[in-house]
Amino acid sequence: MTLALALLAASIAIAILLALPVNEATLSPASRLRAERLFLSKLNDAERKCWARTRKLTIVGSSGGEYTLTPYEAFNIRAGGDAYCLRVLGRMPAYDKLLAQRLLVESDERRFLAVANRREIGA
Repeated sequence: MTLALALLAASIAIAILLALPVNEATLSPASRLRAERLFLSKLNDAERKCWARTRKLTIVGSSGGEYTLTPYEAFNIRAGGDAYCLRVLGRMPAYDKLLAQRLLVESDERRFLAVANRREIGA
């Protein structure tokens, strides 16, 4: 029951974020630092080491798909030969965007695939 409520809360938060405009340039350095700390706090030791080395994070979706997240590009979620763009709207740091994307893929992969823009890599 608690996990179901947490996933519901995460889905609602993501839906709200999808409705807000983006402008990271106006965020304070403190906001960006807090977002980075929060993002890193949600990684396990192996993920943190990989992120520090490569700036990539491999995650598994709720339906079993494997995805790689990278920061600072529109189509920043990769799987197989596809790249996905999931625009998380709102005035937020890039690390908050990454965390929101991770939560959606891991909690509701079908929804992610339904709303994300997809393109073939190299196309």
